[in-house]
Amino acid sequence: MPLQTGKWEANIDGRECHLFINGVRDTGEVSANISAGYSGAGDVPALTGIWDETTQHLVLLWVGSGDIATGVGPEIYDGYLITTPFDPMPGQDVAWTLVGTAQATGHWSLIHHNSNSRRSRFGWFARITNVR
Repeated sequence: MPLQTGKWEANIDGRECHLFINGVRDTGEVSANISAGYSGAGDVPALTGIWDETTQHLVLLWVGSGDIATGVGPEIYDGYLITTPFDPMPGQDVAWTLVGTAQATGHWSLIHHNSNSRRSRFGWFARITNVR
C-alpha cells in the first residue's frame, strides 16, 4: 500500500503536532514537514526521507542547524505503516498509522525533548484516515 500524502495527526514523545507528507516519488524519496510552531521557532521544519513500499518502512531525517555549540543536531525518524482494518471493504474508512522511534543526535532538537546521554531515543506515531 502506498504511503498516503497529506496532513497526519502526530505525537512525538507526547507532543502533538501535524506531520505533512508532501510527496513520495517513484524512487521512494519522501518530502515532509512538521507543523508550524512545533519546533518552538514558528517555522515549518523540512524533513527528507525514504519510503520502502515492500516493507512499509519510512525513514525521515531532520538536519537541524548542525551547530555543535547549540547542540541542535540531526534527528532520525524511523517507522512502519500499520493499516486498520487490515483488509478493508470498498468504501470503508481506513486508518493508516505510522509508528516508530525518533533518534536525537544532539541535546536540543526539533521537538524540544532535551535529549541527553541517558535518553536520546523517543517514540512517535502519526495517523491519517481515508476512505478506501
